[in-house]
Amino acid sequence: MSGFSAINAASGWLIAALGISIVFLGLASLAFIISLFPHVFGRLNGQTLKSIVTTMKDLFYPVKKPPAPATPVAEERLEERDLDDAEESLRLLTAHLGEPFKLPRLLMLAEHRLAKPHSTICRLILKGKMVREPDGLFGWAEGYEEESSP
Repeated sequence: MSGFSAINAASGWLIAALGISIVFLGLASLAFIISLFPHVFGRLNGQTLKSIVTTMKDLFYPVKKPPAPATPVAEERLEERDLDDAEESLRLLTAHLGEPFKLPRLLMLAEHRLAKPHSTICRLILKGKMVREPDGLFGWAEGYEEESSP
């Protein structure tokens, strides 16, 4: 037996493919290591052994700096007058939606009209001006009376 039949019989194709992949991985690793040399030598100019070791650690394991502490934001409270204005705007929107209304739909419409729609609606719910109905929809605690002009 000689030639290709001998290669097939002794699993030569598998061994050849394994050899090629080992050589390829070795050359790729070598190319990667060589590509790091300019970075390493650029950082090593005039450094001690201890600083070289820390530089190497930083190169391979970069230290993630913790985020800067957030500065506390002054809480902006809605004045009662502003809350009444926001309630009036929301009542007009819900008149368009119809009562009872879905809260996500109201929030989506209010985002374009109010500065802080989530907190405003939350305060209205906490004050009892907006109530949740048994079916999961929301409504106003008392009816909306439009002011009639004399």
